[in-house]
Amino acid sequence: MAPLRLAFLTASMMVGPQCAVETRTSSVSDENDNNMMSAAAAAAAVKPMKRNKGDDEPMNSSSSTAASLSTSVHNTALKINEEEERSGPVHFCFIVHGHQGKPTDLSYLHHTIKDKANQYGGFATTKSSESCSVGSNNGSQNDVTARREKRDRWLILLNRRRSDEGEINQTRSVENCIIGESKGTLIVHNAACNEGTTHDGVEKGGERLANEMLEVIRSELDKQRIHKSKHDVTISIVGNSLGGLYGRYAIAKLDQLLQISEEDDNKDVPRQHYILDNNIRIHFNVFCSTASPHLGCADRTYFPIPRFAEIGIAKGLGETGRDLFRMNGLMRTMATSPKFTRPLALFRKRIAYANAYGTDFVVPGSTAAFLDGNSDSLHYFDTHYESEGRDEEKRSKLQSAGRVCPASEKGLFVATCYTPRLPVSSPPEAENELEVMSKSLDSLGWTKVFVDIRREIPISATLPRMSNSSRNECPIRRLSSNCKAVSSKDLCNAISSAHGNHISLPFGHNAICAFERGSFSTTFNKGGRPVMDSLAINLVEDISTWTTNSHNRHQQLSLSSVPGRGIVGNRRTIDGTVMKYLSSSTLPLSSLSSSLADEYAICTQSSDNSNKQIRWDFIPINHFAENQNTANEGVGTLALRALDSCVRVDKLERDTIIAHSIQCEWIKSGTNVWSVHAHRITKAKNNDDDFPHELDCVLSRIMVQIAMSDITAANSDNEEGVEDGDSEILLHVTVPLPEGQGCQQISLSHDNCNDCVRHLFTPLNSVYAQMELVDMVNNNGDVLGSLPRPYVHTYNILHRGIGMIVTNKSIFDIDGVISSPPPAVYVHQRTSTKRVFPSLYDMFVGGVSSRGEDATWTAAREVSEELGLKRALTILEQQGGDENASLDNPLSEKLFQCTICTSYNRCVVSMFAYTCDTSNETIEWQEEEVAWGGWVSYDVVKVAGKLSIDRLKTKGVWPGTGADNNEDEGITNHECDAKIKELKSNYNIDEQEQPWESWDFVPDGLLVWVSWLKWVEEGNADKIL
Repeated sequence: MAPLRLAFLTASMMVGPQCAVETRTSSVSDENDNNMMSAAAAAAAVKPMKRNKGDDEPMNSSSSTAASLSTSVHNTALKINEEEERSGPVHFCFIVHGHQGKPTDLSYLHHTIKDKANQYGGFATTKSSESCSVGSNNGSQNDVTARREKRDRWLILLNRRRSDEGEINQTRSVENCIIGESKGTLIVHNAACNEGTTHDGVEKGGERLANEMLEVIRSELDKQRIHKSKHDVTISIVGNSLGGLYGRYAIAKLDQLLQISEEDDNKDVPRQHYILDNNIRIHFNVFCSTASPHLGCADRTYFPIPRFAEIGIAKGLGETGRDLFRMNGLMRTMATSPKFTRPLALFRKRIAYANAYGTDFVVPGSTAAFLDGNSDSLHYFDTHYESEGRDEEKRSKLQSAGRVCPASEKGLFVATCYTPRLPVSSPPEAENELEVMSKSLDSLGWTKVFVDIRREIPISATLPRMSNSSRNECPIRRLSSNCKAVSSKDLCNAISSAHGNHISLPFGHNAICAFERGSFSTTFNKGGRPVMDSLAINLVEDISTWTTNSHNRHQQLSLSSVPGRGIVGNRRTIDGTVMKYLSSSTLPLSSLSSSLADEYAICTQSSDNSNKQIRWDFIPINHFAENQNTANEGVGTLALRALDSCVRVDKLERDTIIAHSIQCEWIKSGTNVWSVHAHRITKAKNNDDDFPHELDCVLSRIMVQIAMSDITAANSDNEEGVEDGDSEILLHVTVPLPEGQGCQQISLSHDNCNDCVRHLFTPLNSVYAQMELVDMVNNNGDVLGSLPRPYVHTYNILHRGIGMIVTNKSIFDIDGVISSPPPAVYVHQRTSTKRVFPSLYDMFVGGVSSRGEDATWTAAREVSEELGLKRALTILEQQGGDENASLDNPLSEKLFQCTICTSYNRCVVSMFAYTCDTSNETIEWQEEEVAWGGWVSYDVVKVAGKLSIDRLKTKGVWPGTGADNNEDEGITNHECDAKIKELKSNYNIDEQEQPWESWDFVPDGLLVWVSWLKWVEEGNADKIL
């Protein structure tokens, strides 16, 4: 057998590498050949090719070269076999069966994932877990095959790269090339913990699955001898039917069991990974479900049945039936509670496969794709996998990449849709429970694949075509041809309707996953194998790309988003948070303004219609520390001074201190067609090599948005007029990519501004591009542009936010002074498990404003989410957002504005007050966020805040300016001592073991508190009453 293999290998070299890569040997005896001997023999079989007659080398020279080459390949094989399995991440793919299922039910999916991984994934090793009952007997055989194919590729590359300089050097080059392509190890495991126990509920099944996943991970890492070293592990889950719900519950359980990484200390930046056994970094990768009842089964049965019948069926299915038919609140909780949605949102990708056109009796497509007839959640069509209407260019591109989608080729995929990822917030308001669940899940961002399995079900029939062509047309494709996006309710109606001339029994539930249990079911359901083949191809590609994208991005975030990062030179400074008090009125936007990002103050030049260009100059913040007394100043003080001073620097002087500049120009290139170009300005006299290239890319996209606004204004003022059909603006944008990747050209249609912003950021980071958008502002609080929220915290970019004091009665009297007796302020304590400021107290409610969100709406939304006080938000919604339309609104208008600069937060804060009607409103907070909350006298808060600031000053960590100045805290030391005695006798804070005089408050909140006291003392309150 070995000579035949060598002969085939030699022939394949003349044809091309693809044949050798896909070569598989079926003989088990051949797999027992010694690895080193076959590598050496194969190397010996490679002869130098003749170029011209008479150029043959002597036989002894050729033999010597082959022998040397054989030795090199032999050593390479030893090196790669030992290092490949230990280098790179370990990817775990867990396959979870459904109700009354067994691990072997999904054997075909298990094997096809491994086959596609060997074919497309580029993993060093692909195998089944040692404890897996599926594929465990041939796991080692598959590994040997994969290694042998890799050695074949070495020899092919070696033969093609030979030169007169010597084969040994070429061997080393190929060795380095192959090692660099390693994407780690893929381990596939079919979960067995729920076999025979699927009747006792989703909760218990999910807990068992979480424990089994951790056991498998520990066991496999122990066998690879990497359990005691720092290593990256990714988790992907494929859940079929009930297994999809088990998977969702299991990841929420893992969120509780695993240790949170200390690097992820900012709650607003998505958590990057967990820690297992102090060394293993756990990352969530891909979550996929096939025909899973995400909305449960109540009101989602194949035939409508009355509620009493559903209850009867539920009781027959045990606790699992009670879950699925929503006799308890588990289904709603799993769809809406942050305990379940936040871990699910951490996956890089979420995919749901659903049967369309009434082919699934057990789990109809509406619950598998969590669609609802009342939901208006948008679903965008993606024709990448459609078998009809796909242009030849896409088809040839897929085929050239070796990634032809088997299900599309057979016409099984009727559509692929995706829902955009929306900001995580409280559950949407709706009367229909299913609508709330559907919208909440859609907001996480999903890819939904709709499958038409009718032709692959053996019991089916083809009827004569009807004369009515609309009856034969696919409803989903009809929707996709008419619009780019449809609502959930439209899609729900489309997949539930019948079409075409093909009918079948609704046996698609087992067919879609190629269910195997005995020879009959294997044969009956083999029509679903192309679906599983396509799922495996895409899953392997998604898992394998983690190593080249997500891992590197995580490393960058870990280094750049650490709080307390120093700015002055290269030394790290004590966190110097500072606050600047601003009046409620702001100056008009001038041609020059300023902003902050990373270690730079930015001079932002606005533009007018006559000058189609803008330029941003970046000045290091440490420049403003020169010749200054910085003994009591930290990074925040310098940042705030830079924000105020950079626009007042003389132009000639500014040219000498600029470290970096970005410029954006735009020109009209046709009717409603504009070309926009953002780029770096090279400055030979200044060294800007240290400027972060990703920040360059991010802020360039902010400048493009300024150009877009200018273009929109110019288009509306066009004297030539615009026809109705030609009003859409087309932009051809050129923006930079990270270092070494050149520029990116993007075409934008300015019909949806949010989509334009997301399209701009997608080439940088497709995950971030779908997250919440936040406004970058200048020193006056004017919006410059929008960007994904993680960038704001990674580069400490100046943005918008709100602060709010919540009291139990009106805080001001008619004269604009604090009411007498003073009101009580709602104070809360953060839980000890919080990553930022654990166990500290706060006298404010705060939050970040989303893109384009008015500060009043932000305040109403935040107090609704954090404390459950919904009255202000309800009034705004009923009155169309007019915050002044009702005197009954408990939320004040904006009181004042202050700017907070820290080493981890730079925000222009709009301040509000909320008067809680305690007789009609009840405060409700989340236990994982708040450890305690209560009403505390305003006088007590005033003294407690003063004492907290004094303790920070004593320790030398007060984030404000100055070490001895107590005037800003609104109370002197002598008054404080007297007040403590008086207040201790008058007030007793219930349910708090810690005395109020020892409360430590969040530093950011203390700075806003200082600003609040100054604003009140200056008598500004009477101006708004």
